[in-house]
Amino acid sequence: MELIDFKKINNVVLKSLNLADNLTQNQLSYIGELYFRFTKFKVGSLYLNLPFFDKENIRHFEKYIKYLDHSFRVYYQDKSISLYDSFIIDFFDNENDILNFSKKHEHVSQWVNESNTIYTPDNIFTPAFHAIGENELSFIKNNIPLYKSIREENLLAETVIISLDNKNIYIQEENKAIECFNNGLFTDIRLDSAGNIEYFNNTYEEINDSNSNVQILVKYPYYSNIDHRLVRNDVDSFHVSFRNRFTIRDAKDILSNDLIIVPNEIINRDNPLVDFSSYFNIVQTNAGAKIHELLANILLDWKDLGVNKYLYPFPKYFFLFICKVETIDFWRSLFEKNYPYIVDKPIYKQILELLSLVYELDWSSIFVDKNQHFVFPDLNKNTRRSTMLKVAYGIFKQYQNKINEESTFSSSLVADKVNIILNSFDINFLLNEIPLNERTSVKVVVPDFLFYNINPFGIYQLYNYQFISYFTAIREEIFLEIGEYKARCIERKNIILDKCRTDLKVYLKSIKSKEDFTALIADETKTSFDEILDEVEEADKFNISKPGKTASSQKISIHLNEDIMHYQSDSMVYVFRENFLKIKAFNLVVNDLFLNIGKIKRKLRSDFLFQLDTIPNSVKYFKHDLYLKGNSFNKLTKIGLKIKGQDYFNNSYISIEREFDLESFKLPRKEDRNLICEFLNIAPSEMQIAYVAKYKNSKEFKRLYAEILDIIIDRDYINRVNSDEAIDSIMNILGSSKIDFSEEYSVEEFATNVVESILNKLVDYLEPITNIQNEINP
Repeated sequence: MELIDFKKINNVVLKSLNLADNLTQNQLSYIGELYFRFTKFKVGSLYLNLPFFDKENIRHFEKYIKYLDHSFRVYYQDKSISLYDSFIIDFFDNENDILNFSKKHEHVSQWVNESNTIYTPDNIFTPAFHAIGENELSFIKNNIPLYKSIREENLLAETVIISLDNKNIYIQEENKAIECFNNGLFTDIRLDSAGNIEYFNNTYEEINDSNSNVQILVKYPYYSNIDHRLVRNDVDSFHVSFRNRFTIRDAKDILSNDLIIVPNEIINRDNPLVDFSSYFNIVQTNAGAKIHELLANILLDWKDLGVNKYLYPFPKYFFLFICKVETIDFWRSLFEKNYPYIVDKPIYKQILELLSLVYELDWSSIFVDKNQHFVFPDLNKNTRRSTMLKVAYGIFKQYQNKINEESTFSSSLVADKVNIILNSFDINFLLNEIPLNERTSVKVVVPDFLFYNINPFGIYQLYNYQFISYFTAIREEIFLEIGEYKARCIERKNIILDKCRTDLKVYLKSIKSKEDFTALIADETKTSFDEILDEVEEADKFNISKPGKTASSQKISIHLNEDIMHYQSDSMVYVFRENFLKIKAFNLVVNDLFLNIGKIKRKLRSDFLFQLDTIPNSVKYFKHDLYLKGNSFNKLTKIGLKIKGQDYFNNSYISIEREFDLESFKLPRKEDRNLICEFLNIAPSEMQIAYVAKYKNSKEFKRLYAEILDIIIDRDYINRVNSDEAIDSIMNILGSSKIDFSEEYSVEEFATNVVESILNKLVDYLEPITNIQNEINP
């Protein structure tokens, strides 16, 4: 098959799907081309990693890939097969009418049953079938849109015999929200992650008994990996992994048959690698050598502290947000609150000096663009970064609103403003967001003293990680024409690297640094993979298991503050690394934050339910906090407040005194609640707890929360509570309750906040691992 044939077939398949969305069509077409190349070059197995996912992707993909595979086989079917003992379904007039072959006239075939006779010309596409099982008939009718499209587009102009005996394999994790599309031409497997041994054995037999040439295996976020024992070695394998986004973790451990789609590839196939040089705005601050030397020393000493990097990440963004809307004493106090472990260390003296110098520098006062929109990740999530940066970022936002009242803020780019991206060290964020918003005005803004100390080769790394991910062995095997583009990319990569070295040298000279920077400017790997991966979100941290990548047979003992726990090396355990993860015990490291779920379950239940009786302090005094903000009505109005009257707002939401009375206490209106939560850095889950404590039947709500807590723990949802499966389960519990909270919350919104509350409470039970001992099993 040649590429020109694929393009004709692909157009027919897309027409049969009747998709209106151009992006989805482009995504499917590219996946289809990769599947075509996979089959053409007979590479055996291919692991396709896609940087996008939603449920509609899966639905469209399954139907598309099955239609495409079927079209390939129909297109190249041996046309000389006899029509005897075959039948057709009258797809084009009466879909329930089955007719058997009778005889051949000149250029016409006759088909009959007890009540009907029809004739099919030889020069018009007609699908005929040679075998039929008990269930096939209803399923093959699902191909009607494809057959009609083949005929209408004149892809084929003859009668084609379709065998129902040879079926390729399609394997996917079970998800009730994603229905199976069965077209009768695949052995369809939906894996139940909770399946027992008998279920596994039956599935194994069904897969291995199938007469197949290709197996398609599909994975997506929050679901378990497909057991490699269910992957047949005697059949070509097309693995498809849908991801929430591209991550440089893909680049860390690439295998020869990995084909990784970089974010820009779908929309710009001819030049998918993006040079980020033009996006960066490195602000000259005149910081001087002292800040540089302090920061460089603190960076080195921080690595020697031996602290858990997830519990105490290097405070680069904390330094970024320091501004003069608060006093230097405030910032010192906030740092001590976030980093109590550091306060009694020798390094803290240097940090205090650095805090004072950065405060006096007041670098962020330079923003003057009246149409600016600040972008930083959502800090309402249950992550360590959210806990440590929420207040600091809130102060930074106040400062920017004071400088420019038109400034806006969110976690995503907007089309009609100048987007100021603040998380400049988050390589994954930049790689995913900027290429997909190429028509949007974007500046990645970072002060020079942070950029040149923390990761002066970040712009090079952005390009290099795309390069490593894109030019894999299997891509070069199935794209023979790629050599010229690779040569251009190598040249571009070297230019970017030379520019990074030159810029670093110029910066060090400009601050009159006495440092010998000969070695420094040569080291483009100054920031390691693991340091960059501190920025990676939960869903990206799941390892992709592949055959042969297993732990050795070991017994592992982990030491906590008071307990010693024993596990087999392949046992699954919970840890907290920016988010909750479930990993194999052999992947644990000293200082990991461990969750001993078996030990704490009962206490967790009572502690969590107890908090439902009390309105959280962050909500109790929200009126006084609004007063302290000063001119809150005008500030909130500019960012979307629905209340129109200032007098009503002040009477309802402003209190000069820091006082609380349960009887007179009222929550903000539903329309403005989330806005006020964001303005005051109140978690939406805490506002919901206040709602429960103030207005609702405590006993019934406690019963609901207890049932939800049990489901999250018993069904192993802790590390995937935001999956559709988990949220749907929680919504089912809430939906069956007699309590009506619809005047304030949708069921999905309420479920999401319950999850957030539970995760916040789970963090209280984390214990650091102080030692790990490995013992080989006899």
